[in-house]
Amino acid sequence: MAVGGGSGGHVTPVVAVLKELYKRNPKAEIRFWCDYKFASHAKALIHAFNDQIPVTRIVSGKLRRYHHVSMLRQLFWGKTVLLNIRDLFLLNIGVIQSLALLIKWRPDVIFLKGGYVCLPVGISAKMLKIPYVIHDSDAHPGLTNRILGRWANKIATGAP
Repeated sequence: MAVGGGSGGHVTPVVAVLKELYKRNPKAEIRFWCDYKFASHAKALIHAFNDQIPVTRIVSGKLRRYHHVSMLRQLFWGKTVLLNIRDLFLLNIGVIQSLALLIKWRPDVIFLKGGYVCLPVGISAKMLKIPYVIHDSDAHPGLTNRILGRWANKIATGAP
């Protein structure tokens, strides 16, 4: 199973991994999960490679933080605070959704490419003791990969 944010930057590397996986095991049962925002884009990229791979949308929330704004100001920045509170609820819904889907399907391993949609899936995988591999192409890992990295079975990077 593979999970990625949904944008081309997350999905394109997943397709490369899937191609290699199918070379090694043509009978592998693969599924792809992404967020709602980029679902149509992700589905198009995945189905351009293999239209038999099911694409599932996972609810997730995003923690907004702005490095150019002081932490104190961010705490009282009305719209940002409200969106972050809302997204904590979305994250919990995503964990419940991911738990249900993972219990139903029970994959052998999960490949998490990054993006905030990977957080509920990674938390659920940890709870169910399903191994996962995370990958980050950036020089500095994103917040989701920094959180999930402590429990990952393997960590792959595009930079040292």
